[in-house]
Amino acid sequence: MTDQDRYLGIFKDEAREHLETLRARLLDLENNPGDPEILKVIMRSAHTIKGSARMVGLSSIGELAHRMEDVLKAVEGGRTPASTETISLLLNSADVIEAAVLGLPDSGPSDEELRARAAEISAFLSASKPAPAEPRSAGPESTLEAELSSLFGAQEQAKPPLSGQDSAQPQAEPRTDRASRATAAEYSPDTMRVKVPKLDNLSNLAGELVIMKSKIENNIHRLERILDQVSETVARSLDAGPERAMKKIGELERFLAEDCNDFLEQFRNDFGFLDIYAEDVLSETLNLRLLPVSTIFDRYHRLVRDLKQVLGKDLVLEISGRDIMLDRQILEEINPALMHLIQNAADHGIEPPEERAAAGKPSKGRIELNAFQRGGNVVIEVMDDGRGIDPAKVRKMALKKGLATEDEIGGLSDRECLFLVFRQGFTTAEKVTGTSGRGVGMSVVWEKVQRLKGSASIDSSPGSHTRIQLVFPPAFYKMKALLVEAGRQIVCLPATFLTSVARLNPADVTREGRTPMVSLQGKIVPMVDLRSVLGLPHREADSSENRSEPIKVVLARIEDDSIAFKVDQIHRLEEVIVKSAGRYFSGAPLFAGVTILRQGDPSIIINMYSLFEKIRERVETSVEIAPAEAQPRAARRVLVVDDSITTRTMEKSILEGAGYEVGTARDGNEALAIAAGAEFDIVITDIEMPGMNGFELTKRLKATGKYSDVPVIVVTSLARDEDKRKGIEAGADAYIVKGAFQQKTLLDAVKRLVGG
Repeated sequence: MTDQDRYLGIFKDEAREHLETLRARLLDLENNPGDPEILKVIMRSAHTIKGSARMVGLSSIGELAHRMEDVLKAVEGGRTPASTETISLLLNSADVIEAAVLGLPDSGPSDEELRARAAEISAFLSASKPAPAEPRSAGPESTLEAELSSLFGAQEQAKPPLSGQDSAQPQAEPRTDRASRATAAEYSPDTMRVKVPKLDNLSNLAGELVIMKSKIENNIHRLERILDQVSETVARSLDAGPERAMKKIGELERFLAEDCNDFLEQFRNDFGFLDIYAEDVLSETLNLRLLPVSTIFDRYHRLVRDLKQVLGKDLVLEISGRDIMLDRQILEEINPALMHLIQNAADHGIEPPEERAAAGKPSKGRIELNAFQRGGNVVIEVMDDGRGIDPAKVRKMALKKGLATEDEIGGLSDRECLFLVFRQGFTTAEKVTGTSGRGVGMSVVWEKVQRLKGSASIDSSPGSHTRIQLVFPPAFYKMKALLVEAGRQIVCLPATFLTSVARLNPADVTREGRTPMVSLQGKIVPMVDLRSVLGLPHREADSSENRSEPIKVVLARIEDDSIAFKVDQIHRLEEVIVKSAGRYFSGAPLFAGVTILRQGDPSIIINMYSLFEKIRERVETSVEIAPAEAQPRAARRVLVVDDSITTRTMEKSILEGAGYEVGTARDGNEALAIAAGAEFDIVITDIEMPGMNGFELTKRLKATGKYSDVPVIVVTSLARDEDKRKGIEAGADAYIVKGAFQQKTLLDAVKRLVGG
């Protein structure tokens, strides 16, 4: 790295910090135009950027900062008002500088563009008058739309106009300001500031580790001397007579009893300190990643300011919990999600002024952004005092857009149906604008929550409010997890989703259809054996529901769904370090990662969202089973063939829940072997499998007298007409594409071919 590269790196870090200060204080100045202290802080930041840019040879950036400083001096001298127009001019110029800074040394606005912007500011100053500016129209101006498009991800690219340049089409799709887009995409630098006391503490701990290393090395040398002395004593004893040998052995025994015990005690003591220091170093290192939520929260004042003008609504953003600490990666990834929530609150939630007046509400719509601790987790809450969410409208739009079926919606309570807004493509907007109507915002929120191993809840009262809470572990690389044993395996259940543990008597278990149900915390919930859903082996002759021993369950909750997981043992709550599951588990959605336990054994961390999604279908199917008093008959037998354990397990659960007996095979060859030794009424097979594929399996089965008339259903991700034709030619009786797969589709096909 050259000296110039190093200087540019220092300048980039410094400039970003001052730009953040400048933008935040400009918003304060807009609300308090006569405050000289705020103006001084802004001028100091602009002056520093100007001087630093010139020092590293970035004259065009320095010139633009200098022109900004001129505007600020004009405001200070009363020659230019701190109007909305002036503040927008300065904010947009700061965005251009940041785009240039982030693009160093090879991209971003060119020197010509920077100088052109500086010239435009000079023109603005020349035309500016000291008289107070008239209030600007609340309509969506092109400058504000450009800022919003950068925040909300529009795709066109255009140079940001100065305030006062009107858009030809006020309601057109906003243009993208390259400067603001760079800011939104790269708001978090590659480096971060760390307070000196934290580094001092980490350095002290590192020093203690070095000391412990020396002590352990000394213990190793001491052990070597003991072993040498033992070897020497044994050698001399072999050369001596029996009497002499017995005496030597006695001396050796006393030596080992005294010296070795002393050595072991010292070694255990040193190892104990080593364990403590290692834990402290790990904790302190991970804590370096923690940042206050104000790192991103303070940016949203600018967002609400722009929304206020674009939407023509009187809005205020209230923030609390700015000092709550959260992992840097979580902060980076939830930034767009929070922007969408605030955007939706302003656009869909807060009513227009006339509607608020008719409802007897204050003219100013309130959006709250709160952060607080709940147990060991951090909760981020976005709430507005707007019109709320109408469950009837949510149901109507979900059906209209094909995001849910009538049967599915009919079984949802008003509270449960609110979660439909998180589905991809859901929107209640009647037209696409610069701020809403694309149907992507809330699904982005849901995807981020799942990826970051968090949870979400939504609460709304029509005409009153909407509250959305996002819950995350404070650190992305560590979490509280409950260690449970299932099928001779220790697995980790993230504590964020757990509400209680319990021991139940077998008599406490009731049934709804084929689904075991238990009463916990005043609610009847389904009980699912964790071993079965994870595909883990059962212990022989294990049927604890029919024995007197207690049933151990863990109650978990996502949204409004609760499930009691039956486990073999409940061990302990432990803070674990999350490691990537890697490519080996890329096809296993139930696994969120792995960790190493205290004993050094690896353990799987369960993806609770995927687990619940899988179980929902299984439980829903089970509940719909015909009453027990129905006419008994022999269950139909189904052979499921798929190389994916997830698909096999899911299809097996669905079919067993519907009353079928199910056998499974991992590929075509295994399926032929199983089919040869057993009788099945129907076969369900995948196509793409190692060895013999599903087309060949279907042909081979149909070619045998035993299975020539046995129906075969193909369930595959291959959706081309050519593949469907191959399936029919091979003898398949039904063809289901996994992309459009639903449990009802599968069950209807099976029932149609072999009966229920």
